[in-house]
Amino acid sequence: MRLILHFGTERAEDKDARPTFSDDPERLLTWHSDIRASLALPEATERAGKRDVIIAVIRAWLAEG
Repeated sequence: MRLILHFGTERAEDKDARPTFSDDPERLLTWHSDIRASLALPEATERAGKRDVIIAVIRAWLAEG
């Protein structure tokens, strides 16, 4: 399962630009442009160990957006 994260239509998307979001210390996000990324959710057996990190990245994304 993959969660798509997007900063919305108020920012112009540039597929060649570097993202400005930096709250992903474990590099869970795969970037598709400067304002769009995806987060692949780990299998259930691995999810419990990464739960707090996943939640922190999503909360940081929402706070920035």
